[in-house]
Amino acid sequence: MKNFNPLVSAAALALISLPSQAELISRQGGKMLYDPFTNITWLADANSFRSQFLQDPNLVRKITAAVPTVTAYQGTFNVGYEDFANPYAPDLIGLMTWVGAKAWVDYLNIGGREDWRLPEVHRPCDGIYCALDNEYPWLMSFELGGQPNQPITEMHDADYNKFQNIQSAWYWAGTENPLPGGGYSAWGYNTQFNSQTTSPLYYEPNYGPNRWYYGYAMAVVERDIGELPAVPLPGAAWLFLGGLMSLLGYCRGCSGLHQSAEIAGRL
Repeated sequence: MKNFNPLVSAAALALISLPSQAELISRQGGKMLYDPFTNITWLADANSFRSQFLQDPNLVRKITAAVPTVTAYQGTFNVGYEDFANPYAPDLIGLMTWVGAKAWVDYLNIGGREDWRLPEVHRPCDGIYCALDNEYPWLMSFELGGQPNQPITEMHDADYNKFQNIQSAWYWAGTENPLPGGGYSAWGYNTQFNSQTTSPLYYEPNYGPNRWYYGYAMAVVERDIGELPAVPLPGAAWLFLGGLMSLLGYCRGCSGLHQSAEIAGRL
């Protein structure tokens, strides 16, 4: 006879009462996708910088002119060409440092909105299920059907096809991660292993901004950018969901993979 765990069973019953998985809603001819559950809109092109650059080779010059600096915990950093991978190497177009990714989303003006940003980490932890109120894990695991330690490009559900150009690599988040000794890394998501984790240092106390590590970036904006009014998930539901994941101990199985997209070719 199987052992009955009333705590887990109660948690499972409680989960049933949450809103069911919300289907991603196409906006502006499929260029954007609204998620009613998280109440944010994603750019459907998961390598949008590359697509923009191929249409406008002056994109980096325009970004550095419009967003000359990026403010972070360690101060204000100048944005330069070195924050974007060599545009003359086609396979590298789309890779940026964390500073470059922040500058790119600040530059965006799409769909009448100028408040685009990188996805955020609300609850710092490693893994795919450790905190579903984080924007990358929710998208990749529950909306797109990703599985632990499996590339999202190979293991996914039908909603994956609503996005274009998802890379099997490191994606930056906008949330910083302070480290002992004064260094800073940034949170992000590794789609190759389907895991939220931290990057290598983006700032080193003795050297300043680290421009040896590059990653891709997705862009989001608050609320529904399309035709239908947004229906935000009540804050209490997010708190419940996060607590439930902790209750079930999902994070105990996270391997804490600290993988990153390290690109040594710079301008």
